[in-house]
Amino acid sequence: MRKGSRPLLAAAALAFTLTGCAMMEGTKAPAPAAAPAKAPDHPSVVIQGVDGTLMAGELMNGSVTVDSGQGELVLLTDHIHTIVLAQDVDKVDSDSIKVSGKIKDSHFLLRSEHGVFTLMKERLKKIDFIANPPPVMASNDPKAGLVKTTAPAP
Repeated sequence: MRKGSRPLLAAAALAFTLTGCAMMEGTKAPAPAAAPAKAPDHPSVVIQGVDGTLMAGELMNGSVTVDSGQGELVLLTDHIHTIVLAQDVDKVDSDSIKVSGKIKDSHFLLRSEHGVFTLMKERLKKIDFIANPPPVMASNDPKAGLVKTTAPAP
């Protein structure tokens, strides 16, 4: 090797090294995708107290027991639209059942950003389930949802 080519070779190696490092920095790994928001494990509700207090959160009770004319019915809270609590008769409304009777549960558990609250049934007026709104009827005619069938003539 010639005497003058050694510094030139060192400069070329240095330039090649710097170029390679710069190229490596340009290929960054893609950022991980954000995890999809997880739905709450319990139904979201707004609870109204007899004094007008409103509390929102998740109802921790998985079911409600109603003593009605049909006997004791255990209803899952995942499918309920509203619960109206009164002195004489309580009402539970869902897609598949509308029942009046007395709710046997003495308290409801509500989880909010402030913690878990134990709410006594006799101090509550209404529970509205936010995630389970009642279906909207397209017509004001109460017979609009009924299906009529005719039997063939004998």
